[in-house]
Amino acid sequence: MGYKFAFMLSLIFVVQIMLLGGDIVNVQAIYGQLDALSMSVNQLIARQGKITPSVEELVASYDAEINCVPGYCMTLFGSTYKYEITKAYTPLIMAKESMTIKVSRAVVIGYYN
Repeated sequence: MGYKFAFMLSLIFVVQIMLLGGDIVNVQAIYGQLDALSMSVNQLIARQGKITPSVEELVASYDAEINCVPGYCMTLFGSTYKYEITKAYTPLIMAKESMTIKVSRAVVIGYYN
């Protein structure tokens, strides 16, 4: 009888660990998605010189937001343009409130392949 009680108690911890693992996998998947999106955004910003409505639409199609880092929004040829792509994530067990996953990248205006 005691082993059944211990088994039921251990299931509580196993479920919590599985939910935590799910959160970690989801955060990594979202970060990977934002990282891949930043490669496309880099090309567009390098060609167009700034964050245009077409870039914002592309990022919004992934339920994310793009913002220029203040102080690095120069649109001159050869200047460094820094931006951040952010996405909100509501975790299962990792935190009570929503988390923001952010990818910060920089691109040189006019330098593309």
